Amino acid sequence: MNTSEHTDIICFQGTHTVAVDSSHRIMLPSRWRIDSGLAEFVVLLWPVAKEEYLLVLPPNRWQRVVESFSQYSLSDEKAATVERVLSSTSQTIRLDRYGRLPLPESMVAKIGIKDKATVLGRMSKFEIWPPELWDARVKDTKLFAFDYITSMNL
Repeated sequence: MNTSEHTDIICFQGTHTVAVDSSHRIMLPSRWRIDSGLAEFVVLLWPVAKEEYLLVLPPNRWQRVVESFSQYSLSDEKAATVERVLSSTSQTIRLDRYGRLPLPESMVAKIGIKDKATVLGRMSKFEIWPPELWDARVKDTKLFAFDYITSMNL
């Protein structure tokens, strides 16, 4: 099966601390590897202006990002700027045969990941954080989420 044609909705859940080997590879949680059937992902430095963590999108989610630009004129400079930034700060990577995700060396260095990483699910995507930064953010993140969930009527 061509992974770029995989259309099932995958739900990445949980927070996991994983080892980063000397080749900058991480082992994804087994449930994510077996259930998804995916072997390819797009990794972006995120958020664009801060570049604090890696946002990882399966092909179908990345395709939605790409398709969203088709509505803009080729001469739309704002859209072209966003395309440039997203394209220049992203890479397509494939799981190896053992289910390890090789993280681009330049991205790992930029966000400061060393020998461990925090991997957390975001439903149709997931994030990879330096553990120290995620640990510093998690409490404020949960407080913000609590307030926002209330306004969403979930």
